[in-house]
Amino acid sequence: MNNSLQQLAACSRRYGGDSSFVFLGGGNTSCKDQNTLYVKPSGVSLSAIQAEDFVAMRREDLRRVFSEPLPRQTEERERTVKNLMTAAVVDASAGRPSVEAPLHELIPYRFVIHTHPVLVNGMTCAQAGAEACARLFPEALWIDYADPGCTLALAVREKIGKIADGGKTAPNMIFLQNHGVFVAADSIGEVDELYRKIISTLEAAYRKAGLETALPTLPANRESARNLASRLRGLCRAQGFGTAIMTDDLFAPAEGPVTPDHVVYGKSFPLVGMPTRENLREWIDSHGYEPKICVIPDLAVFTVGTTLREARDLQTVARNAALVRHLAQAFGGIRYLDEREYRFIEGWEAESYRRRA
Repeated sequence: MNNSLQQLAACSRRYGGDSSFVFLGGGNTSCKDQNTLYVKPSGVSLSAIQAEDFVAMRREDLRRVFSEPLPRQTEERERTVKNLMTAAVVDASAGRPSVEAPLHELIPYRFVIHTHPVLVNGMTCAQAGAEACARLFPEALWIDYADPGCTLALAVREKIGKIADGGKTAPNMIFLQNHGVFVAADSIGEVDELYRKIISTLEAAYRKAGLETALPTLPANRESARNLASRLRGLCRAQGFGTAIMTDDLFAPAEGPVTPDHVVYGKSFPLVGMPTRENLREWIDSHGYEPKICVIPDLAVFTVGTTLREARDLQTVARNAALVRHLAQAFGGIRYLDEREYRFIEGWEAESYRRRA
């Protein structure tokens, strides 16, 4: 298994270091042998992961997630699943396994590489994403939006079970609505080939739709933006949070929650409009949190963080979401997460842990 782990680590760093596949450390990967699943720990960046960082889990114990009776109430169910996963961790392993570990266990291939490619999410976050997936990737499995973690794993288990009952081979590609893609195979070379197919197919679809695969931008009005940045920075300080910085250029941002990762890092909604003390306070009272992204239409897009690094990371979040929105035009326009979906992410302990890690 040592050789497989070395291959997995190298593959994880390669995809994790490519911002077109992963942003701000998202995604998770694994490999397995007959008895053990080795999975990325929560809070560890793919771009820097080493073979020894992966959490070893006893597969037989991990499968109890699918055999034990689970509480119906969401918080109790998530707590039960977390405890079952913890009990499956091999004693010598350190770290908290990815919340998607049960899903990795379900997929009957040696290597599983889950990423959030922006070109993929242009399809998965689109109104007609399911139809596009069936047309472009007929051999793949499409999963309608499901809450990450246990709920998603159960949804995939049901679909894979039906495929097995029909005597067919489990799919190598699983596209998740408003989330990303799982690619799995028995060798890293096969994984890479599948990803190349996915990206080339989607690039062709965007070309056919007349869409550039880079984020369309306009030069920001530097003088106005600097004045607004100073004003917003003062308002944030007066409210007791953050520092504001402007983006390098102007773009059309996503107006709502795009994927769980966008919610985790950038919250569900941007503040839109000219900031004043009154509307900033009103926005915070309405949403229950301080804005991370502030949009002054036709002038500038700002990000607000408690540190300069966080504010810069939020620029990555805002640009990624904006590009997904742009690409989704090829498939009927953007589909934002609905209120139940984004509220779950906002309150999910597992994602709060990952954000802190």
